[in-house]
Amino acid sequence: MVAKQYKLARWGILVRAALSAIGIASFAWAANPPESAPLASVVVKTPTEVTVMIREPNRALSRTLGTACDLASVKAVAVGGVGANYQVTSIPTTKCKAAVFVVTPANGRIAIAKPDAAGSSTEPGS
Repeated sequence: MVAKQYKLARWGILVRAALSAIGIASFAWAANPPESAPLASVVVKTPTEVTVMIREPNRALSRTLGTACDLASVKAVAVGGVGANYQVTSIPTTKCKAAVFVVTPANGRIAIAKPDAAGSSTEPGS
């Protein structure tokens, strides 16, 4: 009779020990979460020719690039960036001056000027 009760209790002890180990491991993980990765700098390995499309009229950028420059389609070179923000250098033309500025999702977007197989430009981050 004692041997039978011991065998039944042994399985209960093993199950409870396993659940305790899982609980302790879960608590330790939750108390020490992995460090969040910092926003890595996305630097273009080689400068990439892009077309910049500014979303809203930007007087400061318009003065910098020239009032005749069409902000809806500025030829530029992406030289780096952080996250979704790209640092670009505009390519001087007869209407646009050379300038270095940052394109953020709030003020515009960029499209890679090199056409893909279908002949259309591709947009980073899409």
